[in-house]
Amino acid sequence: MNDFIFTYKKLGLKPTLLLTLTFFYVSFIGIYFHELWMDESHHFLLGSDSTNFLDLFKNTRYDGHPILWNYLIHLISLFDKNPFYMQLLHIIISSLTVFVFLKKAPFKLWFKIAFLLSYFMLYEYTIISRNYDLGVLFMIISCVLYSKRETHFSLLCTFLALSCNTHSIFIIIAGAFLTSILIVQYSQNRFWLFKKYWKGYLIFLIGLALAFYQIIPAQDATFFDKIDYSSIYQFAKSFMALFKALFPIVDFTSINYWNHFYLIENFKIIAVLLGCISWFIPFLLFNKNKNILFFVYLTIGGFIAFEMLTQRFGTRYNGLLFITIIIGLWMQYSEKNKPFFKINLSKYNSKIIFTLMIIQVFSGTLAYGLDIKHTFNHGESVASFIKKEKVNPSEIITLCESASINAYLPCNLYNLCYQKKQGYYLWNEDCDELYKKSKHELLELAITAKNKKKKIFFIVNEPIKIDKPITLNNKIYTLSLIKKFDGAVKHNYYIYLIQRND
Repeated sequence: MNDFIFTYKKLGLKPTLLLTLTFFYVSFIGIYFHELWMDESHHFLLGSDSTNFLDLFKNTRYDGHPILWNYLIHLISLFDKNPFYMQLLHIIISSLTVFVFLKKAPFKLWFKIAFLLSYFMLYEYTIISRNYDLGVLFMIISCVLYSKRETHFSLLCTFLALSCNTHSIFIIIAGAFLTSILIVQYSQNRFWLFKKYWKGYLIFLIGLALAFYQIIPAQDATFFDKIDYSSIYQFAKSFMALFKALFPIVDFTSINYWNHFYLIENFKIIAVLLGCISWFIPFLLFNKNKNILFFVYLTIGGFIAFEMLTQRFGTRYNGLLFITIIIGLWMQYSEKNKPFFKINLSKYNSKIIFTLMIIQVFSGTLAYGLDIKHTFNHGESVASFIKKEKVNPSEIITLCESASINAYLPCNLYNLCYQKKQGYYLWNEDCDELYKKSKHELLELAITAKNKKKKIFFIVNEPIKIDKPITLNNKIYTLSLIKKFDGAVKHNYYIYLIQRND
Protein backbone atom coordinates (compact mmCIF):
# COMPACT_ATOMS: atom_id res chain seq x y z
CA MET A 1 0.00 0.00 0.00
CA ASN A 2 2.88 2.38 0.78
CA ASP A 3 4.11 2.55 -2.82
CA PHE A 4 0.54 2.85 -4.09
CA ILE A 5 -0.54 6.02 -2.26
CA PHE A 6 2.56 7.48 -0.56
CA THR A 7 5.47 9.37 -2.07
CA TYR A 8 8.62 10.98 -0.69
CA LYS A 9 8.52 13.70 -3.34
CA LYS A 10 6.72 16.90 -2.44
CA LEU A 11 4.60 18.60 -5.04
CA GLY A 12 6.28 21.73 -6.40
CA LEU A 13 4.92 25.20 -5.77
CA LYS A 14 3.82 25.85 -9.38
CA PRO A 15 1.70 22.68 -9.78
CA THR A 16 0.35 23.21 -6.27
CA LEU A 17 -0.77 26.75 -7.12
CA LEU A 18 -2.16 25.63 -10.49
CA LEU A 19 -4.27 22.86 -8.92
CA THR A 20 -5.39 25.16 -6.10
CA LEU A 21 -6.46 27.90 -8.53
CA THR A 22 -8.28 25.29 -10.64
CA PHE A 23 -10.10 24.09 -7.53
CA PHE A 24 -10.97 27.69 -6.65
CA TYR A 25 -12.31 28.29 -10.16
CA VAL A 26 -14.45 25.14 -10.07
CA SER A 27 -15.69 26.11 -6.59
CA PHE A 28 -16.51 29.63 -7.76
CA ILE A 29 -18.70 28.24 -10.53
CA GLY A 30 -20.33 25.97 -7.94
CA ILE A 31 -21.27 28.77 -5.54
CA TYR A 32 -22.45 30.94 -8.43
CA PHE A 33 -25.14 28.37 -9.21
CA HIS A 34 -25.80 27.30 -5.61
CA GLU A 35 -28.74 28.91 -3.80
CA LEU A 36 -28.40 29.24 -0.04
CA TRP A 37 -30.66 27.08 2.07
CA MET A 38 -31.80 27.36 5.70
CA ASP A 39 -28.60 26.47 7.58
CA GLU A 40 -26.37 28.64 5.41
CA SER A 41 -28.77 31.60 5.58
CA HIS A 42 -29.34 31.21 9.31
CA HIS A 43 -25.64 31.49 10.11
CA PHE A 44 -25.18 34.32 7.63
CA LEU A 45 -27.95 36.28 9.37
CA LEU A 46 -26.52 35.48 12.81
CA GLY A 47 -23.28 37.11 11.74
CA SER A 48 -24.69 39.99 9.73
CA ASP A 49 -27.56 40.93 12.09
CA SER A 50 -25.35 40.99 15.19
CA THR A 51 -23.99 44.43 16.03
CA ASN A 52 -20.79 43.30 17.78
CA PHE A 53 -19.06 40.25 19.26
CA LEU A 54 -21.06 40.29 22.51
CA ASP A 55 -24.31 40.63 20.60
CA LEU A 56 -23.26 37.69 18.40
CA PHE A 57 -22.46 35.59 21.45
CA LYS A 58 -25.90 36.37 22.91
CA ASN A 59 -27.67 35.58 19.64
CA THR A 60 -25.94 32.19 19.25
CA ARG A 61 -26.57 30.90 22.78
CA TYR A 62 -29.31 28.54 21.50
CA ASP A 63 -27.43 27.35 18.44
CA GLY A 64 -25.23 24.58 19.86
CA HIS A 65 -22.26 25.71 17.74
CA PRO A 66 -19.00 27.50 18.51
CA ILE A 67 -19.13 30.98 17.01
CA LEU A 68 -15.83 31.18 15.10
CA TRP A 69 -17.48 30.81 11.68
CA ASN A 70 -20.28 33.20 12.62
CA TYR A 71 -17.74 35.77 13.78
CA LEU A 72 -15.89 35.60 10.44
CA ILE A 73 -19.23 36.22 8.72
CA HIS A 74 -19.85 39.14 11.08
CA LEU A 75 -16.52 40.69 10.12
CA ILE A 76 -17.13 40.52 6.37
CA SER A 77 -20.72 41.76 6.80
CA LEU A 78 -19.32 44.99 8.26
CA PHE A 79 -18.16 45.80 4.72
CA ASP A 80 -20.99 44.27 2.69
CA LYS A 81 -24.11 42.35 3.69
CA ASN A 82 -24.35 40.44 0.43
CA PRO A 83 -24.35 36.69 1.31
CA PHE A 84 -22.21 36.02 -1.77
CA TYR A 85 -19.19 37.26 0.18
CA MET A 86 -19.82 34.60 2.81
CA GLN A 87 -19.74 32.00 0.03
CA LEU A 88 -16.58 33.57 -1.37
CA LEU A 89 -14.93 33.46 2.06
CA HIS A 90 -15.91 29.82 2.35
CA ILE A 91 -14.30 28.73 -0.93
CA ILE A 92 -11.18 30.73 -0.02
CA ILE A 93 -10.96 28.64 3.18
CA SER A 94 -11.52 25.47 1.11
CA SER A 95 -8.81 26.53 -1.34
CA LEU A 96 -6.40 27.16 1.53
CA THR A 97 -7.16 23.66 2.83
CA VAL A 98 -6.49 22.27 -0.65
CA PHE A 99 -3.21 24.18 -0.94
CA VAL A 100 -1.90 22.83 2.38
CA PHE A 101 -3.02 19.30 1.50
CA LEU A 102 -1.43 19.39 -1.96
CA LYS A 103 1.81 20.84 -0.66
CA LYS A 104 2.27 18.91 2.57
CA ALA A 105 0.35 15.62 2.42
CA PRO A 106 2.62 12.59 1.72
CA PHE A 107 0.27 11.15 -0.91
CA LYS A 108 0.76 10.59 -4.60
CA LEU A 109 -0.76 13.05 -7.02
CA TRP A 110 -3.64 10.77 -8.08
CA PHE A 111 -4.71 10.40 -4.45
CA LYS A 112 -4.49 14.15 -3.81
CA ILE A 113 -6.63 14.96 -6.86
CA ALA A 114 -9.13 12.28 -5.85
CA PHE A 115 -9.37 13.91 -2.40
CA LEU A 116 -10.00 17.31 -4.01
CA LEU A 117 -12.83 15.82 -6.07
CA SER A 118 -14.25 13.73 -3.24
CA TYR A 119 -17.88 14.26 -2.25
CA PHE A 120 -17.08 16.01 1.00
CA MET A 121 -14.17 18.16 -0.17
CA LEU A 122 -15.66 19.24 -3.51
CA TYR A 123 -19.30 19.55 -2.57
CA GLU A 124 -20.44 19.19 1.03
CA TYR A 125 -17.58 21.19 2.59
CA THR A 126 -17.05 23.68 -0.24
CA ILE A 127 -20.17 24.48 -2.25
CA ILE A 128 -22.41 24.46 0.82
CA SER A 129 -21.15 27.27 3.07
CA ARG A 130 -20.99 26.02 6.63
CA ASN A 131 -18.46 25.82 9.46
CA TYR A 132 -17.13 22.32 8.71
CA ASP A 133 -14.38 23.35 6.30
CA LEU A 134 -12.68 25.44 8.97
CA GLY A 135 -12.43 22.30 11.10
CA VAL A 136 -10.99 20.34 8.16
CA LEU A 137 -8.39 23.08 7.57
CA PHE A 138 -7.22 23.02 11.20
CA MET A 139 -7.08 19.21 11.23
CA ILE A 140 -5.04 19.17 8.00
CA ILE A 141 -2.58 21.63 9.54
CA SER A 142 -2.47 19.39 12.63
CA CYS A 143 -1.50 16.49 10.37
CA VAL A 144 1.36 18.58 8.96
CA LEU A 145 2.58 19.15 12.51
CA TYR A 146 2.09 15.51 13.55
CA SER A 147 5.53 14.39 12.39
CA LYS A 148 7.04 17.44 14.19
CA ARG A 149 5.07 17.01 17.40
CA GLU A 150 8.15 16.64 19.57
CA THR A 151 9.30 20.19 18.80
CA HIS A 152 5.97 21.82 17.81
CA PHE A 153 3.59 20.22 20.30
CA SER A 154 2.11 23.48 21.62
CA LEU A 155 1.43 24.69 18.08
CA LEU A 156 -0.17 21.34 17.24
CA CYS A 157 -2.45 21.62 20.28
CA THR A 158 -3.35 25.19 19.26
CA PHE A 159 -4.72 24.02 15.91
CA LEU A 160 -6.52 21.11 17.55
CA ALA A 161 -8.11 23.60 19.96
CA LEU A 162 -9.12 25.82 17.03
CA SER A 163 -10.67 22.79 15.34
CA CYS A 164 -12.80 22.18 18.45
CA ASN A 165 -14.11 25.72 18.09
CA THR A 166 -15.48 25.24 14.57
CA HIS A 167 -18.15 22.57 15.17
CA SER A 168 -18.94 20.17 17.98
CA ILE A 169 -18.14 17.08 15.87
CA PHE A 170 -14.52 18.25 15.55
CA ILE A 171 -14.16 17.93 19.30
CA ILE A 172 -14.46 14.18 18.68
CA ILE A 173 -11.70 13.88 16.09
CA ALA A 174 -9.39 16.44 17.72
CA GLY A 175 -9.79 14.73 21.10
CA ALA A 176 -9.15 11.28 19.63
CA PHE A 177 -6.12 12.60 17.71
CA LEU A 178 -4.57 14.08 20.85
CA THR A 179 -5.44 11.01 22.94
CA SER A 180 -3.56 8.77 20.51
CA ILE A 181 -0.52 11.06 20.88
CA LEU A 182 -0.87 11.04 24.67
CA ILE A 183 -0.78 7.22 24.78
CA VAL A 184 2.50 7.14 22.84
CA GLN A 185 4.01 9.91 24.96
CA TYR A 186 3.01 8.11 28.14
CA SER A 187 4.53 4.81 27.00
CA GLN A 188 7.79 6.54 26.07
CA ASN A 189 8.32 8.69 29.14
CA ARG A 190 5.52 8.71 31.68
CA PHE A 191 7.56 10.57 34.33
CA TRP A 192 8.43 13.60 32.19
CA LEU A 193 5.22 13.64 30.21
CA PHE A 194 3.39 16.68 31.59
CA LYS A 195 6.57 18.49 32.56
CA LYS A 196 7.60 18.46 28.93
CA TYR A 197 4.23 18.92 27.23
CA TRP A 198 2.06 20.73 29.79
CA LYS A 199 1.79 23.94 27.77
CA GLY A 200 0.30 22.14 24.80
CA TYR A 201 -2.23 20.23 26.89
CA LEU A 202 -3.18 23.41 28.71
CA ILE A 203 -3.82 25.19 25.39
CA PHE A 204 -6.00 22.34 24.21
CA LEU A 205 -7.98 22.16 27.48
CA ILE A 206 -8.62 25.93 27.38
CA GLY A 207 -9.81 25.64 23.77
CA LEU A 208 -11.98 22.65 24.68
CA ALA A 209 -13.52 24.51 27.63
CA LEU A 210 -14.28 27.51 25.42
CA ALA A 211 -15.92 25.24 22.85
CA PHE A 212 -18.14 23.56 25.44
CA TYR A 213 -19.06 26.93 26.94
CA GLN A 214 -20.36 28.03 23.51
CA ILE A 215 -21.97 24.71 22.57
CA ILE A 216 -24.04 23.99 25.68
CA PRO A 217 -27.39 25.71 25.02
CA ALA A 218 -29.36 27.81 27.49
CA GLN A 219 -31.86 26.07 29.76
CA ASP A 220 -34.89 27.17 27.75
CA ALA A 221 -33.52 25.83 24.45
CA THR A 222 -35.81 23.40 22.63
CA PHE A 223 -32.97 21.43 21.01
CA PHE A 224 -33.51 18.18 22.90
CA ASP A 225 -37.29 18.45 23.26
CA LYS A 226 -38.05 16.51 20.08
CA ILE A 227 -35.57 13.68 20.63
CA ASP A 228 -37.05 10.26 21.28
CA TYR A 229 -34.42 8.09 22.96
CA SER A 230 -36.80 5.13 22.93
CA SER A 231 -36.82 4.95 19.11
CA ILE A 232 -34.87 1.92 17.90
CA TYR A 233 -35.06 3.22 14.34
CA GLN A 234 -33.20 6.39 15.26
CA PHE A 235 -30.42 4.41 16.88
CA ALA A 236 -30.28 2.00 13.94
CA LYS A 237 -29.57 4.92 11.61
CA SER A 238 -26.27 5.46 13.39
CA PHE A 239 -25.20 1.99 12.26
CA MET A 240 -25.02 3.29 8.66
CA ALA A 241 -22.84 6.32 9.46
CA LEU A 242 -19.59 4.82 8.16
CA PHE A 243 -21.34 3.55 5.03
CA LYS A 244 -22.62 7.07 4.31
CA ALA A 245 -19.10 8.44 4.76
CA LEU A 246 -17.44 5.94 2.43
CA PHE A 247 -20.24 5.45 -0.15
CA PRO A 248 -21.91 8.90 -0.37
CA ILE A 249 -23.58 8.35 -3.74
CA VAL A 250 -26.54 10.73 -3.72
CA ASP A 251 -29.90 9.62 -5.11
CA PHE A 252 -29.55 11.09 -8.59
CA THR A 253 -32.96 9.70 -9.59
CA SER A 254 -34.73 12.23 -7.35
CA ILE A 255 -34.70 16.01 -7.23
CA ASN A 256 -34.35 15.60 -3.46
CA TYR A 257 -30.91 14.07 -3.95
CA TRP A 258 -29.21 15.83 -1.08
CA ASN A 259 -29.04 13.81 2.16
CA HIS A 260 -30.56 10.86 0.30
CA PHE A 261 -28.43 7.94 -0.84
CA TYR A 262 -29.00 6.02 -4.06
CA LEU A 263 -28.20 2.60 -2.62
CA ILE A 264 -30.29 3.12 0.52
CA GLU A 265 -33.27 4.41 -1.45
CA ASN A 266 -33.15 1.77 -4.20
CA PHE A 267 -31.14 -1.23 -2.95
CA LYS A 268 -31.65 -1.43 0.80
CA ILE A 269 -30.29 -4.98 1.25
CA ILE A 270 -27.09 -4.16 -0.63
CA ALA A 271 -26.75 -0.94 1.38
CA VAL A 272 -27.11 -2.81 4.69
CA LEU A 273 -24.53 -5.39 3.61
CA LEU A 274 -22.10 -2.63 2.63
CA GLY A 275 -22.92 -0.94 5.93
CA CYS A 276 -21.76 -4.07 7.77
CA ILE A 277 -18.61 -4.38 5.66
CA SER A 278 -17.80 -0.70 6.23
CA TRP A 279 -17.12 -1.34 9.90
CA PHE A 280 -14.24 -3.67 9.01
CA ILE A 281 -12.59 -1.44 6.41
CA PRO A 282 -10.70 0.72 8.98
CA PHE A 283 -9.40 -2.48 10.61
CA LEU A 284 -8.04 -3.71 7.28
CA LEU A 285 -6.44 -0.35 6.54
CA PHE A 286 -4.87 0.33 9.93
CA ASN A 287 -4.25 -3.03 11.62
CA LYS A 288 -0.51 -2.57 11.11
CA ASN A 289 -0.46 0.20 13.71
CA LYS A 290 -2.35 -0.20 16.98
CA ASN A 291 -2.19 3.49 17.84
CA ILE A 292 -3.68 4.67 14.55
CA LEU A 293 -6.30 1.92 14.69
CA PHE A 294 -7.21 3.16 18.17
CA PHE A 295 -7.50 6.76 16.92
CA VAL A 296 -9.77 5.79 14.02
CA TYR A 297 -12.16 3.61 16.02
CA LEU A 298 -12.19 6.04 18.94
CA THR A 299 -13.32 8.76 16.52
CA ILE A 300 -15.95 6.46 14.99
CA GLY A 301 -17.22 5.48 18.46
CA GLY A 302 -17.37 9.12 19.55
CA PHE A 303 -19.23 10.04 16.40
CA ILE A 304 -21.81 7.27 16.87
CA ALA A 305 -22.33 8.49 20.45
CA PHE A 306 -22.82 12.03 19.09
CA GLU A 307 -25.47 10.82 16.62
CA MET A 308 -27.28 8.82 19.27
CA LEU A 309 -27.27 11.74 21.69
CA THR A 310 -28.33 14.45 19.25
CA GLN A 311 -30.14 12.27 16.68
CA ARG A 312 -28.67 14.41 13.92
CA PHE A 313 -27.96 12.31 10.83
CA GLY A 314 -27.01 14.78 8.09
CA THR A 315 -24.51 13.70 5.45
CA ARG A 316 -22.31 16.63 6.43
CA TYR A 317 -21.69 15.00 9.81
CA ASN A 318 -20.68 11.70 8.21
CA GLY A 319 -17.90 13.52 6.39
CA LEU A 320 -15.98 13.56 9.67
CA LEU A 321 -15.46 9.79 9.31
CA PHE A 322 -14.11 10.17 5.77
CA ILE A 323 -11.70 12.85 7.00
CA THR A 324 -10.72 10.47 9.83
CA ILE A 325 -9.71 7.80 7.28
CA ILE A 326 -7.59 10.36 5.37
CA ILE A 327 -5.91 11.51 8.59
CA GLY A 328 -5.26 7.90 9.63
CA LEU A 329 -3.52 7.23 6.32
CA TRP A 330 -1.46 10.41 6.77
CA MET A 331 -0.43 9.36 10.28
CA GLN A 332 0.50 5.91 8.96
CA TYR A 333 3.09 7.45 6.65
CA SER A 334 5.25 8.69 9.55
CA GLU A 335 4.71 5.77 11.94
CA LYS A 336 6.45 2.42 12.26
CA ASN A 337 4.30 -0.66 11.92
CA LYS A 338 3.01 -2.14 15.18
CA PRO A 339 0.70 -4.89 13.89
CA PHE A 340 -2.43 -5.87 15.75
CA PHE A 341 -2.02 -9.41 14.37
CA LYS A 342 1.09 -11.17 13.10
CA ILE A 343 -0.68 -12.32 9.96
CA ASN A 344 -0.92 -9.96 7.00
CA LEU A 345 -4.44 -8.53 6.74
CA SER A 346 -3.51 -5.70 4.39
CA LYS A 347 -3.27 -7.72 1.19
CA TYR A 348 -6.08 -5.88 -0.59
CA ASN A 349 -5.63 -2.43 0.94
CA SER A 350 -4.48 -0.78 -2.29
CA LYS A 351 -7.58 -2.00 -4.11
CA ILE A 352 -9.82 -0.95 -1.20
CA ILE A 353 -8.37 2.57 -1.12
CA PHE A 354 -8.55 2.95 -4.91
CA THR A 355 -12.18 1.79 -4.96
CA LEU A 356 -13.18 4.13 -2.11
CA MET A 357 -11.54 7.14 -3.76
CA ILE A 358 -13.14 6.39 -7.14
CA ILE A 359 -16.54 6.26 -5.40
CA GLN A 360 -15.77 9.58 -3.70
CA VAL A 361 -14.82 11.24 -7.01
CA PHE A 362 -17.96 9.91 -8.69
CA SER A 363 -20.12 11.07 -5.77
CA GLY A 364 -18.48 14.51 -5.59
CA THR A 365 -18.75 15.32 -9.29
CA LEU A 366 -22.29 13.91 -9.40
CA ALA A 367 -23.52 16.09 -6.52
CA TYR A 368 -21.69 19.11 -7.96
CA GLY A 369 -23.42 18.63 -11.30
CA LEU A 370 -26.85 18.08 -9.75
CA ASP A 371 -26.48 21.29 -7.73
CA ILE A 372 -25.84 23.23 -10.92
CA LYS A 373 -28.73 21.52 -12.71
CA HIS A 374 -31.37 21.95 -10.00
CA THR A 375 -32.44 24.94 -7.93
CA PHE A 376 -31.29 24.10 -4.43
CA ASN A 377 -33.58 26.56 -2.65
CA HIS A 378 -35.97 29.28 -3.86
CA GLY A 379 -35.29 31.83 -1.10
CA GLU A 380 -33.25 34.10 -3.36
CA SER A 381 -35.93 33.93 -6.08
CA VAL A 382 -38.62 34.97 -3.59
CA ALA A 383 -36.49 37.91 -2.44
CA SER A 384 -35.96 38.96 -6.07
CA PHE A 385 -39.71 38.81 -6.69
CA ILE A 386 -40.38 41.00 -3.63
CA LYS A 387 -37.88 43.60 -4.84
CA LYS A 388 -38.97 43.46 -8.48
CA GLU A 389 -42.67 43.85 -7.64
CA LYS A 390 -41.83 46.49 -5.00
CA VAL A 391 -43.86 44.71 -2.36
CA ASN A 392 -43.92 46.65 0.89
CA PRO A 393 -42.10 44.49 3.51
CA SER A 394 -44.54 45.72 6.16
CA GLU A 395 -47.32 43.90 4.27
CA ILE A 396 -45.52 40.54 4.27
CA ILE A 397 -45.95 37.70 6.78
CA THR A 398 -43.89 34.51 6.61
CA LEU A 399 -44.63 31.07 7.94
CA CYS A 400 -41.89 29.22 6.13
CA GLU A 401 -38.15 28.74 5.88
CA SER A 402 -37.71 32.50 5.79
CA ALA A 403 -34.00 32.88 6.58
CA SER A 404 -33.13 32.15 2.94
CA ILE A 405 -35.40 35.03 1.89
CA ASN A 406 -34.21 37.46 4.55
CA ALA A 407 -30.55 36.88 3.59
CA TYR A 408 -31.22 38.66 0.26
CA LEU A 409 -33.39 41.50 1.57
CA PRO A 410 -32.32 44.79 3.18
CA CYS A 411 -34.65 44.10 6.14
CA ASN A 412 -36.07 41.02 7.82
CA LEU A 413 -39.68 39.98 7.26
CA TYR A 414 -42.37 39.44 9.88
CA ASN A 415 -42.37 35.86 11.15
CA LEU A 416 -45.74 34.55 12.33
CA CYS A 417 -44.17 32.11 14.76
CA TYR A 418 -42.02 34.73 16.52
CA GLN A 419 -44.66 37.46 16.01
CA LYS A 420 -42.03 39.98 15.01
CA LYS A 421 -39.54 40.72 12.24
CA GLN A 422 -36.87 38.05 12.55
CA GLY A 423 -33.97 36.92 10.36
CA TYR A 424 -32.09 34.04 11.98
CA TYR A 425 -33.95 31.31 13.85
CA LEU A 426 -34.67 31.36 17.57
CA TRP A 427 -34.16 27.81 18.79
CA ASN A 428 -35.70 28.59 22.19
CA GLU A 429 -39.13 28.89 20.59
CA ASP A 430 -40.98 25.89 19.23
CA CYS A 431 -43.06 26.55 16.11
CA ASP A 432 -44.35 23.00 15.78
CA GLU A 433 -47.59 23.77 17.58
CA LEU A 434 -48.26 26.55 15.12
CA TYR A 435 -47.70 24.25 12.14
CA LYS A 436 -50.22 21.79 13.59
CA LYS A 437 -53.01 24.32 13.22
CA SER A 438 -55.37 24.16 10.26
CA LYS A 439 -54.78 26.35 7.23
CA HIS A 440 -57.89 28.36 8.13
CA GLU A 441 -56.55 29.04 11.64
CA LEU A 442 -53.15 30.09 10.26
CA LEU A 443 -54.78 32.56 7.91
CA GLU A 444 -56.78 34.02 10.79
CA LEU A 445 -53.57 34.44 12.80
CA ALA A 446 -51.91 36.16 9.84
CA ILE A 447 -54.84 38.53 9.41
CA THR A 448 -54.88 39.30 13.15
CA ALA A 449 -51.15 40.06 13.12
CA LYS A 450 -51.64 42.67 10.38
CA ASN A 451 -55.28 43.65 11.06
CA LYS A 452 -54.74 47.24 9.97
CA LYS A 453 -53.57 46.21 6.52
CA LYS A 454 -56.03 45.92 3.66
CA LYS A 455 -53.79 43.43 1.88
CA ILE A 456 -51.27 40.95 3.23
CA PHE A 457 -48.72 38.88 1.35
CA PHE A 458 -48.49 35.50 3.09
CA ILE A 459 -45.44 33.35 2.25
CA VAL A 460 -45.55 29.64 3.09
CA ASN A 461 -43.70 26.44 2.10
CA GLU A 462 -46.81 24.42 1.27
CA PRO A 463 -49.86 25.27 -0.87
CA ILE A 464 -53.03 26.42 0.88
CA LYS A 465 -56.44 25.25 -0.27
CA ILE A 466 -59.31 27.40 0.97
CA ASP A 467 -62.56 27.24 -1.00
CA LYS A 468 -64.50 29.97 0.79
CA PRO A 469 -63.65 33.55 1.79
CA ILE A 470 -62.49 34.04 5.37
CA THR A 471 -64.72 35.92 7.76
CA LEU A 472 -63.06 37.49 10.78
CA ASN A 473 -64.45 40.27 13.02
CA ASN A 474 -67.30 40.86 10.58
CA LYS A 475 -64.87 41.45 7.72
CA ILE A 476 -64.44 39.27 4.66
CA TYR A 477 -61.03 38.31 3.26
CA THR A 478 -60.24 36.51 0.01
CA LEU A 479 -57.17 34.39 -0.64
CA SER A 480 -55.40 34.11 -4.01
CA LEU A 481 -52.13 32.56 -5.10
CA ILE A 482 -50.04 35.16 -6.88
CA LYS A 483 -46.73 33.30 -7.29
CA LYS A 484 -45.28 29.89 -6.62
CA PHE A 485 -41.67 28.75 -6.59
CA ASP A 486 -41.51 24.96 -6.64
CA GLY A 487 -39.26 22.17 -7.91
CA ALA A 488 -36.38 22.97 -5.53
CA VAL A 489 -34.11 20.46 -3.82
CA LYS A 490 -34.94 21.81 -0.38
CA HIS A 491 -37.70 24.40 0.05
CA ASN A 492 -40.54 25.52 -2.19
CA TYR A 493 -42.43 28.77 -1.63
CA TYR A 494 -45.99 29.93 -2.28
CA ILE A 495 -46.95 33.60 -2.07
CA TYR A 496 -50.60 34.33 -1.35
CA LEU A 497 -52.44 37.62 -1.33
CA ILE A 498 -54.95 38.03 1.50
CA GLN A 499 -57.27 40.85 0.44
CA ARG A 500 -59.88 42.54 2.66
CA ASN A 501 -63.12 43.27 0.87
CA ASP A 502 -64.34 46.64 2.19
